[in-house]
Amino acid sequence: MNLVMTLLWTRRPLTRHDLRRTVEQYQLTTSDEAFERMFERDKDELRALGVPLETVEADPLFDDELGYRIRPDEYELPEISFEPDELVVLGLAARTWSHGTLGGAAAQALRKLQASQPGTDGTPAGPIEPRLGAAEPGFPTALRAIQTRQELRFEYRGAGSAETSPRRVQPWGLTSVHGHWYLTGFDVDREAERVFRLSRVVGDVRTHGRPGAYDIPADARPADVARAAAPAESETTAQVTVRTGAGARLRSQAQVLEDGEEWTRLEVRLPDDSLVSELAMLLDSVRDIAPAGVAQAVREHLTTVAERHTDAGIPVLSQTAQSALDALRNTSGKRGHGSIEPATERLSRLLAMVPWLVHRQGIDVAEAARGLSVTEDQLRADLELLFMCGYGSMPDQLIEVDSESGRIFIENADTIARPLRLGWDEAVTLVVGLRALEAVPGLHDDDAVGRALGKLETAVGDLLSAADRVTARIDDEGVDAGLLATLRAALADRRRVHLVYDAAERDERTERDVDLMRVVSAEGRWYAEGWCHRAQDSRFFRLDRIRSVEVLDVDGTPPAEATPRDLSAGTYQPADDATVVTLVLEPAARWVTEYYPVAEHAQITATDGTHLEAVRMIVSHLDWLVRLAVRLGGRLVVLEPAHVREQLIDRVQSALAGAPMDAGRDLTSP
Repeated sequence: MNLVMTLLWTRRPLTRHDLRRTVEQYQLTTSDEAFERMFERDKDELRALGVPLETVEADPLFDDELGYRIRPDEYELPEISFEPDELVVLGLAARTWSHGTLGGAAAQALRKLQASQPGTDGTPAGPIEPRLGAAEPGFPTALRAIQTRQELRFEYRGAGSAETSPRRVQPWGLTSVHGHWYLTGFDVDREAERVFRLSRVVGDVRTHGRPGAYDIPADARPADVARAAAPAESETTAQVTVRTGAGARLRSQAQVLEDGEEWTRLEVRLPDDSLVSELAMLLDSVRDIAPAGVAQAVREHLTTVAERHTDAGIPVLSQTAQSALDALRNTSGKRGHGSIEPATERLSRLLAMVPWLVHRQGIDVAEAARGLSVTEDQLRADLELLFMCGYGSMPDQLIEVDSESGRIFIENADTIARPLRLGWDEAVTLVVGLRALEAVPGLHDDDAVGRALGKLETAVGDLLSAADRVTARIDDEGVDAGLLATLRAALADRRRVHLVYDAAERDERTERDVDLMRVVSAEGRWYAEGWCHRAQDSRFFRLDRIRSVEVLDVDGTPPAEATPRDLSAGTYQPADDATVVTLVLEPAARWVTEYYPVAEHAQITATDGTHLEAVRMIVSHLDWLVRLAVRLGGRLVVLEPAHVREQLIDRVQSALAGAPMDAGRDLTSP
């Protein structure tokens, strides 16, 4: 901090000798070597934070003497003013990253933009909460490598594979698809463009070599490559009879042929594999499947599920899985007590905090802590540190802080009264967040997003190229603009809504009256959260499962006990009476660990040498687990508890004994 203030204050470049005399921490070094090590480390850390530290000739008459300085015009964030509606969408853009690895960078970027506009900190973002996230540990390293053009090295496990392979990649871009991040780049060993899903990276992502080691092709289209359509699948049309109230998922994709009191005749067209698994999941709630080939495929599918769950090797496999998962838990549970905050993180926070406080003289300590997203204890510790910061050691060269009255006053901080320019990660988060918002219809004031984005793109300057290599869409799963607009209006007017909703955990169509709390995007999908009068509790409703919505002329204010769910651990939160189950997955079913929340998972080897994934999962609705196991046709096996596995076996064998699919009615029959 003192080095930054000193180099901003000086009117001429300062030599190493000047800095050692001026900066108090350097005065305390006991040797030239210790000073050199400290100074070199500080230079690297400042440049990593985006501080424009220059190395120049200290004296034109002596070209062997180097000097250092920071030009205020290159350090300071350009003067930029946002209208209230622009700040609303900027807040939305920052919050899209709130549960990912770049959440801190996004929040700090917003804080810098708000620094000179007091009174805007609490600008409400409204009850619409889109989220991009970036929870993959390798995301920040990959993003930085794209910015610096450095090679990445990592171990990668492909889809459906149990083995990993080393990869050397020149990264070109990052793309969010269906809530997951994909890295596109040039695979050095395979000498071809490749796409890698970051959640399938095993271990650390490491940079290798010097920055600027390669050029990104001018015609590279990372987003197009990552979003490339999957190969076309063959489809089959079938007619089936489904029990009334069952098969909500299938009904949403089917045409009704006959609608009776107990059974409904449907016609559905789906890819071959999906059709068989969808019908098998209905168990004894489906009959009269035609054509006969589909009926036979469903029978074989169910038979495989039953055989896998009654295999004689289940006890040994269960013991192997439990041992591996227990060992993983014991290892991950051994952690040190407490941690030391990296100096660069604290410096970054202080450089953003001081301008924010300078423009809010007399702010209450508690209010300041909320605005800066720190605890009151942390804020007080930061204020105590500021007493020792300045461009010299004399009293008139140090920052003055007064907070004894419970209100904060800061003086003599002119050298850092303007915030530091946005760093590469801060610029990327806000620009990409705003561009993602721009693509969602019915979410916001489109004009405000466009105006805010234009101002921001001007302010970030050269860093815009880094944002151009990152592509994200909040509406990956598709969003009905009309539905989103209806829910948004109901929230604004505080009106209750009546939903016709397909409940996935029980595969049934339900009707609910709901007092909405918010609409939020998370993990690649949109949800409405509200107080459900049917359940008498808060519930999440996926927008793509809402079949119809009616806004009622009834007050929709949620009761006092209705509180929004904390999404930091994901959208799924198990019920108090949830069951812990142990599963094993074949490589082709490993996607379950990426798509659904799991407590633990570890790779194991079966007695026949097959590589499997052992998984512990907390399940609130066992019916859902039964359908998932049936859907996967034996590629997922439930091991424990035994009574859950036995329940699954009974239901599958009952469906087979009833032979619901044997009728094989012709498609042309009534």
